[in-house]
Amino acid sequence: MSASHLPESGAGSPNAGTRGIVVFIIRRDARCGECGRELFKGNFLRLEKDKPLCLDCADLGYLEFLPRGDAAITRRASKYSPLWAVVVQWSHTRKRYERQGILVAPEAIERAEQESLADADQRARQRERAALKREAEDQEYIFCRCGAVETPVSGLSIPGSRADRASCLSEVLRAGGPFGGGQGV
Repeated sequence: MSASHLPESGAGSPNAGTRGIVVFIIRRDARCGECGRELFKGNFLRLEKDKPLCLDCADLGYLEFLPRGDAAITRRASKYSPLWAVVVQWSHTRKRYERQGILVAPEAIERAEQESLADADQRARQRERAALKREAEDQEYIFCRCGAVETPVSGLSIPGSRADRASCLSEVLRAGGPFGGGQGV
């Protein structure tokens, strides 16, 4: 792997502004700068002083990959692991590094999964309450924005003709409102 194909280490890199360890999922074949081991597309690589290292040479070989997806397990595993690293991969479409998961000690993953199983019901109830609260806030926003007079139990009622209601809701969506960033309908 030539130096031009190595992940950046400057101001725009994923290392900028962080104190943690960053490991890259490589997109092209490379070679470890210390032991000379061949690293293939999809392998992990750590940069130290602009020198590509395999995980074994970077003293991270004992860590296991925990893919993104479950925030509770990720948060707990990184808390219980004495050493952890963020795994990133370059996205050509977004032109930035995107987090793919973390490398943590195997014991930390096991402990985090056990704790997550123990309180899964409680977290599910919290998610349901939060979803209901967001839905109520969304309805209140539309109610205030569109000047609705009544809200029957079945849902929101916006006065006026069907075209007026569609126009009002379309305007709310375009403005961003509780639904997002004003991307339009």
